[in-house]
Amino acid sequence: MSLHPFNEVNDHLLKRLAGRTECIGKDYSYFKIVQHGIIYAFNATNKKLLKTYFQWPLFFQIWRYAFVGRNYFFRKKRSFKEILILDPGRDFTEQNKEVRSAFFDWTRLHLEKNSYSTICYKSEPKPYADFSLFDFPIQSFSFSQKEKERIRDVNDVVKKMYASGHYSSDEMLYVTSCFHVFLEQYLRYFGILKNQSIRKIYFIAHYHNEGIIAAARDLGISIVELQHGLISSKDLYYVYASPFKSVLENALFPDSILLYGAYWKSILQRGAEWQDAQLKILGASMLGQEMTQQIIPYQQKEKCVLVASQKGMADLYIPLLEQLIQHLESHSTWRVIVKLHPGEKEIDRYHRLKHERLEIAPLVSSIHTYVQIARAQLSIYSTTLFD
Repeated sequence: MSLHPFNEVNDHLLKRLAGRTECIGKDYSYFKIVQHGIIYAFNATNKKLLKTYFQWPLFFQIWRYAFVGRNYFFRKKRSFKEILILDPGRDFTEQNKEVRSAFFDWTRLHLEKNSYSTICYKSEPKPYADFSLFDFPIQSFSFSQKEKERIRDVNDVVKKMYASGHYSSDEMLYVTSCFHVFLEQYLRYFGILKNQSIRKIYFIAHYHNEGIIAAARDLGISIVELQHGLISSKDLYYVYASPFKSVLENALFPDSILLYGAYWKSILQRGAEWQDAQLKILGASMLGQEMTQQIIPYQQKEKCVLVASQKGMADLYIPLLEQLIQHLESHSTWRVIVKLHPGEKEIDRYHRLKHERLEIAPLVSSIHTYVQIARAQLSIYSTTLFD
């Protein structure tokens, strides 16, 4: 896997997608799904290549979804309140042992007590959640007209992309893989949300959640995003260049986004995709122990290097950590702490790194604990450095 900085990726997207309209379907622009595929192809992210079925006749595709999603009809029926919170499951534990959601604790405090339900993405039960996402079938399909129209619409866009001759065979492999993921996510959430009284959904991160947005829109449900970290003017999913404006209209973005403050609103206003009415200032909505921490002068910090990883990038981080282990031999008073992303799947690869002064922090620990003590940070993206 190659890795390019955001400015190079943005330049590549302009080169490959500016002025291209094949992504526009009957109901929505699927620009972001195509964007995912083009980025994966550019970075040669082979793990994102999946088996797809767009070469099958539409009739057989629909019946395949009906077969793999047959559990929809046998699942236990669950009822939701008028507001649904989709919580990624990142939390922290207070000194009194109370477990609180890092993203939505503040939000719940400001909603009427009996007005919302919460689905957590984690498999283990969370005290602040009503359900786990694993309580629901991985796939569902109810033979509704909307579901069949969405599958048909995606197939039409895929055909237009092939017929254009603009995209390489590698790019199309990645793009169709992303459309496959989109449809599976769409069908799963359509099954979860269908025949409910939900009026509004709160969630984190609109990118890679386009299937949720499309399902909500097809069911007449408003969807609201909460800012969950630093937003850069070079961000791949929040600040789009003006040449993309025409294909971003009716793309799969949230109805509104709740921001930390006016500064972040000014950043998003540089993008071609947002209307001012979508940008709402909420304030510091993420709560945690870190908010009460004091800033420690550099001289009082430990001789410690904090390596904050990003999920799915072990191939990049492991060689970096092996180099740091070599450096530790020449710097006997220093140590290294590795704080893995909470969504990291290849944890064992990091634990195979052995050195008496290299520590892999617990997955559920707070990064702010280590930011407090470390004299140096190493990370790929800017969010951790910003923290």
